[in-house]
Amino acid sequence: MKKVLIFGHSSGLGLAVVKKLLENNISVAGFSRSSSGIMDDNLKEIKVDLSISNEVEKTIDIIKSDYNDFDAIIYCSGILTSHSPDEVDITEMKKLFEINFFSAVRIETELLKLIKRNEADVVNVTSSVVSEYYENYIEYNTSKVALQRFTSDLQKKLYGTKSRVIEFRPGGFRSNIYKNMLGDKINRNESEQMNPKDLADIIYFILNLPKKVNIKSIYIDKSF
Repeated sequence: MKKVLIFGHSSGLGLAVVKKLLENNISVAGFSRSSSGIMDDNLKEIKVDLSISNEVEKTIDIIKSDYNDFDAIIYCSGILTSHSPDEVDITEMKKLFEINFFSAVRIETELLKLIKRNEADVVNVTSSVVSEYYENYIEYNTSKVALQRFTSDLQKKLYGTKSRVIEFRPGGFRSNIYKNMLGDKINRNESEQMNPKDLADIIYFILNLPKKVNIKSIYIDKSF
């Protein structure tokens, strides 16, 4: 593994994965609305708002032109919104779906030929919400379930190739997602959440397993 594309690389789990890869001399192209603040020759940062279709298409063109020799794609991008069922905000929901789901679909389907050619792996980060109940997270829950189903379908499409597709399903980990959330604000004690560094270690381990070994889905949650 020499080059990895990471979406949502500037904070939380994405940032932890960037640091892990750079520590191991792996080149990273990071795609996010903001900078990670890391200065490293092995990190190239491309600014993109994944809620805007035109920017997503331009990003795909950039990858095809400048970063087409990637060994893995890790999709960590995501935003959170919370409303009671009778107050769902469709405008916010559309934005959330663009970032949490539709952009992943656009990117990975349009890069499918390169994924196959490169024998590259794909890691889609879903959430514990696909298997656990969280009240008033209808928009977020459904976007992550949709991403899980897309990931499953992509696994079947690439079965028999050397490209592995992995659903990485974490429970609560330290991030800015609650700080920046839309809708009804919810306070969360970040010190009680998992350290994203530990999750990044797991992703790195999975990607370095022999190609014959495929962990299709992994659910990581807090022990207490």
